[in-house]
Amino acid sequence: MAADIRKRVLWAFAILAVLCPLGLGGIAYFAYNHVVDGPLEALRHEIQMAEKEGIPLRPADLVPSPPIPDPENAAVVYRPFLAHIQRAVTADPALLPACRKVCQGAASRSETGRVDEALTRESESLREIIAATGRPSCDFGYAYKDGFTVPMPELSPARTAAWMLCAKAEILAEQGKIADAIDVLAAAHRLSEHVAQTPIAIAFLVSGAIESIACAEFARVLQKAAPNQALLDRAGKMLETPAKAVDLRHTLGGEVVMGWLAMRSLKTTNDIAVLKGDDPKKESLPLSASTKLEIETKFVASWRRVYGVVREHPRDWWAIREKLRQIESDLKKDNSASGLAVDGLISSFVDLPAVPPRNETKHRLLAVAIALLSERLRDGAFPKALPHLGQSIVNPYTSRPFEYKVSASGFTLSAPDGKDNSPADLTMSFN
Repeated sequence: MAADIRKRVLWAFAILAVLCPLGLGGIAYFAYNHVVDGPLEALRHEIQMAEKEGIPLRPADLVPSPPIPDPENAAVVYRPFLAHIQRAVTADPALLPACRKVCQGAASRSETGRVDEALTRESESLREIIAATGRPSCDFGYAYKDGFTVPMPELSPARTAAWMLCAKAEILAEQGKIADAIDVLAAAHRLSEHVAQTPIAIAFLVSGAIESIACAEFARVLQKAAPNQALLDRAGKMLETPAKAVDLRHTLGGEVVMGWLAMRSLKTTNDIAVLKGDDPKKESLPLSASTKLEIETKFVASWRRVYGVVREHPRDWWAIREKLRQIESDLKKDNSASGLAVDGLISSFVDLPAVPPRNETKHRLLAVAIALLSERLRDGAFPKALPHLGQSIVNPYTSRPFEYKVSASGFTLSAPDGKDNSPADLTMSFN
């Protein structure tokens, strides 16, 4: 009997020796699957889908393929001459404000003379920049692998160059050289397009600013071109030149790549606070491996939503803006670490779609102004109502014709933007 008991005890221990490791292994497998492997698989799935949808995720995805040959790359010329211009305005801090005053028609004769002298000193740089705008492409070769710390020294000088070009156009127009002034403004327009080829939001905004500066000066030059149909035709051809369609997906590519690098560098809750621009807290907790994976997954998934919206509404800027706001709202409701981290990046770009329609509106106003000035030359008077010019007379903000008021001395065109009945930058008066 004692022998039977002994056998049963040994069998019990043998069974436990086999089952316990299996049980512990099962628990470990379950924990790994739910804490690490599950989130890892979710991230892999999002990455796979993002790649299929053409969303750039790695720095190499932003590099033109094949590389742009130097003779076709405007950046090769821009880089040294934009740097030269920047040194000039740094050495003479009054130069850039003076260029602005010239463009706004607010400079005195002596101020205009000083600007003309300064632009003459920079004539080689401006001449080379104008020539470079004729090249088909522009890639500054930025090191996107450095993330948000990557220097982009050409963007601010490009805006400075736009002010100088427009001041030069104003001075040329005052000297009666209207055709030359129009050609300089055409170069400023092409500079804007080149800057927009850099796939990052700040370049998109700088491009929009350059285009806005050029449009404002174009309206002033038109005043002087008004009595001459050949000059009006020349100006009209500049506006008719097909601009490269604004591609918000291209613009946001750098934000995705550098944002993902930032997501992968997060280690503590304070890192998230700093990323959002908040003050670090006294207590900072480390992020677990699963939390880091969840942050990356939500980041890629959120950008897939953004790209999906742009793909669905490629030119409907209002629909894009509203749907981006919905994505932003969803992220703000998510108080998890992943929601907080991703919201800090996505919310910065919600209002980007407001830029293209504003400049598109300015282009349409200019096109209508040219048509009205041409009609006055032909018929001896401005029309009492806007002529039928198709989409050119339609205000993108309201889908209704521009507001048009004619007087004995000229006319005023304006485009209410839903906030202001006569916004200054969307109102053009010609006398």
